[in-house]
Amino acid sequence: STVQINLLTPEQVYAAYHNDSDLHSQTQPVGPTLYFEDHSHMPRYYDMISGSLYSDYLLAMWLNSKSADKDPVSFTKFLITHEIENVDGIIENVDGIGTRGFLDQPSMWYLIGTQDLQDLATAMTVIPLFHQNQEFAMIKDNHRGLLLGGQRRPLGMPEKVLGMYVLLADDSMAGYHTSDTWEPLLYPYQQTGANLLFFTFINPESMEVPVSFKKLAATRGKNTEGAVPADTRIIFAVGGEAYSEHPNPWDWLTTRAKAEAMAVKVAHWRADYGIDGIDLDIEAGAGSNKIAGPNMVHFIRKLKSFHPDLIVSQPTYGSPQIQAEIDVINASWNPDGTSNGVADSIGIMLYVGTQALTWVNQFAEGISQGGLIKVNVPKTDILVGCKGSASSGTISELAHASVSQDLLGLMVWFCSVKKGPVYNRWDDCSSSKDSMGGYVDAMKYFQDQTR
Repeated sequence: STVQINLLTPEQVYAAYHNDSDLHSQTQPVGPTLYFEDHSHMPRYYDMISGSLYSDYLLAMWLNSKSADKDPVSFTKFLITHEIENVDGIIENVDGIGTRGFLDQPSMWYLIGTQDLQDLATAMTVIPLFHQNQEFAMIKDNHRGLLLGGQRRPLGMPEKVLGMYVLLADDSMAGYHTSDTWEPLLYPYQQTGANLLFFTFINPESMEVPVSFKKLAATRGKNTEGAVPADTRIIFAVGGEAYSEHPNPWDWLTTRAKAEAMAVKVAHWRADYGIDGIDLDIEAGAGSNKIAGPNMVHFIRKLKSFHPDLIVSQPTYGSPQIQAEIDVINASWNPDGTSNGVADSIGIMLYVGTQALTWVNQFAEGISQGGLIKVNVPKTDILVGCKGSASSGTISELAHASVSQDLLGLMVWFCSVKKGPVYNRWDDCSSSKDSMGGYVDAMKYFQDQTR
């Protein structure tokens, strides 16, 4: 039978956490563990090896139950009555994820959706519940029950992508360093002419999320001036050309242990900022190190062990020549085009007219090409490059080719935002009214084709 839970107030939960910690059982997760919190800051854990669910919510359930006796014995009986086992309370640190301090930090929420759990575990029944305008899912199998908070689940890759690299941070540009505070705002054409935004760039030396990223990500769905629309995907882009030249190498790609430790850190980004994915733009320099590619694959696999549905995109030159990019692509698909669950898409970094289209078969028919790509990447996973200031005619041609050739869509380099940094005006989407209109028209064309 399903356990119906009466939610406690945050104050009750906080009191239960601080005053009754001796009631927690001592069972510890044995493998990589997802950490998250619901709307009232209740800690949650999902053990990805054993498939066990852990939660202090069980203590909250008990404290709010009709049981007159509030002691460890009655708590144990409560768990047995509700067929709940393998329960744990607060864990000081699980694989680097989750500490007691998170209880006092409202921003540290991981809002998990029902599909996430269906991807991670099988044989579970999901029963929708509602409370204070928040949607929840009651997960119940033969042994465990848990209420999981949910505000939004990752959107996943659109059927047809119009993705723009929006420049928000660069540690070489005064006023736009990782730590600099300013208020980025999208232009109207970016709100209606794109369904995916690559926030550009995170410095791979520090791997700290820029303040500007945090500010713009926090606007999603708010309907305010310059805000990110609710259904627009947010991808954090790491690296880029300059950051591949220095630092070189990227320290966290020098060993498997460092790569996997970085994945644990990056796993927080979806919880902290609500992102839908990351873009791994490792180019000449750092990407030419032989150890970078294999360790990047270790990084992605570890990250995917926490978030299987997090989008991972891999940019590549049209003519494959960067070893790390080649390694990731060859690890991500099989010769028959089936996925290995590593990268989800590639983007051809050629931004002259429609020339990116001429390189599609280098990847889609990698085996027959006899080159460095040893797999066939499905065309539905391939983005073609488009210069930001491309003419509306070029944009339209690329959009129509994406539909006729069943490609994933367009990857646009680059677009400045209001008050934001600009590399150069001749490549910038925002410098051309014709380009801006072209992207809005292309997005409408994609929407019409996928209805």
